[in-house]
Amino acid sequence: MPKRSKSFTYYFNYYLRYFLRKVLRFLLNTIYIRLRGNKRFYCKAIFEGWDFSVQSNGAVTCFCGEFGLEKPLGNVYRNTMEEIWRGEAYEKLRDAFRRNRLPLNYCSRCAGAVLLPKNQPYPAPAAFMETVHIETTILCNLDCSFCHREFIEEHRGGENLESDQVYRLLDEIIAHNTVKRLIWVGFGEPFLDKKLYEYTKYVKKARPEINISSSTNAIVFSHTDNARRLVQAGMDLLVVSIDGPNEEIYLKYRKGGNYRRALQGIKNLSEAKRQAGAKFPTLIWQYILFNWNDKDWMINQVVKTAQDAGVDILHFLPTFSPLSGISLKYIAKPYFGMIYRFSGPEHDYNPHNRAKVIDLFKK
Repeated sequence: MPKRSKSFTYYFNYYLRYFLRKVLRFLLNTIYIRLRGNKRFYCKAIFEGWDFSVQSNGAVTCFCGEFGLEKPLGNVYRNTMEEIWRGEAYEKLRDAFRRNRLPLNYCSRCAGAVLLPKNQPYPAPAAFMETVHIETTILCNLDCSFCHREFIEEHRGGENLESDQVYRLLDEIIAHNTVKRLIWVGFGEPFLDKKLYEYTKYVKKARPEINISSSTNAIVFSHTDNARRLVQAGMDLLVVSIDGPNEEIYLKYRKGGNYRRALQGIKNLSEAKRQAGAKFPTLIWQYILFNWNDKDWMINQVVKTAQDAGVDILHFLPTFSPLSGISLKYIAKPYFGMIYRFSGPEHDYNPHNRAKVIDLFKK
């Protein structure tokens, strides 16, 4: 995707969000925690291994949304994941929490940072991680509005995590029975790395109980062969991002995309599952709610389109980025987003249990 010059609004939103996180962290560390005198901060990511993220340049962070603003905690080209997990950088973060301080600006908005009763002791760090995120590529076939690609490309350097290194990571994951989830995710389109199907098969053959998931804009799956390969690889869950009821609305955010091909990608995945007699991957259509795509008629149309396309779940997800695009209509709701379930109660996807769930399957 050729680079598109970003507007003043893009950079304003980027630096404003950085400033607001910094201010929020300060307020949480100084005023909020004093008001909650019987509570203290705790982090699931750095104590329980809830989110160990490997970027395409090998750098490791404790959250998957990092694009160069925080110092890496290590690099898998120099150390194993276990060495990094037990290393000095991670231990410094844990010490900050033990002193009741949020150590990173991102902590101010991370779902992994929670409150514990003050008299509850901190647990010893887990022996190894529970969830591993791996970004094998930052290549992308879209140029979404307000995506931080310029910063990401400058920070990551190379485009792909070397294949030999990926297999070393997977061997380490397979060797530790604490790992429950592997997520192929990052700031690129994961499936532009054509080896992702084989990586998934490799893990599933050795450890079929590990839940493997990813996200996509679905355009690559407009080719039926790619849809069949994904189903055959044994992936458990796939999140597909389409944010509009038609091409015009979709392109307001997904610049360079193609609504027709993305929708066809979802249909091909559903059909590939049907032909294979496969229950998985669970197909989740994620619709990010902005103030330009949150009208009632749009929501109703997308519900029908998603059901007809054969997805298992439709997730309407409000966002705070860009600030100028916030859907005030849905941010103000007592719940955070809506989840429509079409295929059955066994599909219990609901990140952080914050969304309103609406069942449309036959009971």
